[in-house]
Amino acid sequence: MSMIDERQLLELLADGAFHSGQDLAVKLGISRSAVWKRLQQLQKTLDIDLYAVSGKGYKLAKPLQLLDPARLRQSLHQQIVLKRLPEIEVHLSLDSTSRQALELSRHAPATPRLVLAEMQTAGRGRRGRQWLSPFGSNLYLSLYWWFDVMPESIATLSLVVGTILARRLEALGVPRCELKWPNDVRYQGKKLAGILLEMQGEASGGCGIVIGVGINLDMTGNEAEAIAQPWTDVKRILGEDIDRNQFAARLTADLIETLSQYSRDKVLACLDAWRCRDVLNGQEVMLELPTETLHGTARGIDSQGALLLEQQGQIRHFFSGELSVRLAEQNN
Repeated sequence: MSMIDERQLLELLADGAFHSGQDLAVKLGISRSAVWKRLQQLQKTLDIDLYAVSGKGYKLAKPLQLLDPARLRQSLHQQIVLKRLPEIEVHLSLDSTSRQALELSRHAPATPRLVLAEMQTAGRGRRGRQWLSPFGSNLYLSLYWWFDVMPESIATLSLVVGTILARRLEALGVPRCELKWPNDVRYQGKKLAGILLEMQGEASGGCGIVIGVGINLDMTGNEAEAIAQPWTDVKRILGEDIDRNQFAARLTADLIETLSQYSRDKVLACLDAWRCRDVLNGQEVMLELPTETLHGTARGIDSQGALLLEQQGQIRHFFSGELSVRLAEQNN
């Protein structure tokens, strides 16, 4: 079954209503038995819930809003950023949007590109963890960006992206996002989104960066039960579905605008906004490093984005590590 046929079939079923096998066969130009075989394959590869009822036909368990490259381009054009982003890819399934973006960048390292997927089979979180990525519900997005000269403040990028993401979610209607150093977005103590940055440098001094973002929009299915920490999603917070294409376009536009004008002044403004949402400032925390685990009091971040950890009256600075509330959140 070709990727085009897969998408066409899903688009026909996306309204969540029953569609007869005959109707689907006519529209796809294949036999009814071929329709059934392809639906079985989709159930297997994408893990979607599908009902088959004699006399009625086939329907998805719930309506589906697919990411649409044409709608994304239209929204980005309206925001006058499309000329800075010539490459946009939308896939039904990928192992990882960030891996795909990095692979594509090897052929044209100075070309920005956006990669999205309805599903990831090997989505990547921090420290090698898997980011659970069920089909057609959430947002899995990776933006590759090239800097001709690496900015001095590049170490702050994860926090800048976190601030952009929190603001975009708040503009959507989420009352107040919390930020957990270095790259988690939360709501009322529960994880809502995560960020993963990957960098590759060139001998010329240029720098390519992939910004990977995973956002829980409507986390349903068996995958949700496997998440080992408190989590929530936008639908639970707002009580309604959102326009995934519009949200993805607006977030992308926010990122491109910031990256295109990545200056120290703008970074400092983002860090101030980050501090206002710092959920761990002043709390007793545990910082896991590759060779040791430290305990102390979180005291916010410095102007370079480093964590400030107070131990016995002394402030230490850390640019990496796994941070959690001491005792209360051992599984974070």
